[in-house]
Amino acid sequence: DSTKAPPSPSAGASSNTRSDNPTMPARSQPVTPISQTTPSTCGDSAQEPVRRLSAFEYVRALNALVGVQVDEGTLPPTSADTIFTTEERALGSSALLVDGQFAAAEAAGRTVLATLESDGAAAYTGCDTSTPACIDEFITRFAQKAFRRPASSGEHTRLRMLYDQVVPNEGIHVALASIVQAIVLSPRFGFHVEERIASGTLDGWSIAARLSFFLWASSPDDELMALAASNQLSDPAVREAQARRMLTDKRA
Repeated sequence: DSTKAPPSPSAGASSNTRSDNPTMPARSQPVTPISQTTPSTCGDSAQEPVRRLSAFEYVRALNALVGVQVDEGTLPPTSADTIFTTEERALGSSALLVDGQFAAAEAAGRTVLATLESDGAAAYTGCDTSTPACIDEFITRFAQKAFRRPASSGEHTRLRMLYDQVVPNEGIHVALASIVQAIVLSPRFGFHVEERIASGTLDGWSIAARLSFFLWASSPDDELMALAASNQLSDPAVREAQARRMLTDKRA
């Protein structure tokens, strides 16, 4: 895995920096793009082409996830002409995209670190952070919300290893913020990754994401995620009911 590890959310802060105003370091070298500028397929032919979230979708999804607002203009345009606002050929990866997403992840890390220092780790995670099970529970819950599907065992293990590496020297607040930053940097957050079941139809997680990004230009809410987890979105009547519900929401 060539993905560059995220910097510590507390790194680069001067000695007189207030704890409620954490800073992130400037990156001195560009990160190697995930791929070239054209969308690619990931894995076998049963998967859909991988395409990035549009700048508009990315900004809304990040705000829903961690409550941070980033400038849409820092991300590449999603159309090569003036006819359509979004085109598949403009939804690949590039150095500009990686730079923009890296800056967004840094902003997310600062926001989460400030929240942790203000409210405490227990309030942010919703569990007793002195227990190892709490950290694993937080990783599972937050990664699923960000990735719009459960994290793989390998992804979970790497995030837990990151936490275990950071917490002895930087403390629990920085360790948790580092997890959030790493998750936001993952292609699983910044790209649409769809999968199909054995019958060839989209799985519940992909259906939930399609509904939410089509109607809200953002990530699925808890109700959609619960229906995806129970595989109820394969029922056309359930999908219709959810679409009608979502259209009455202010996000539509």
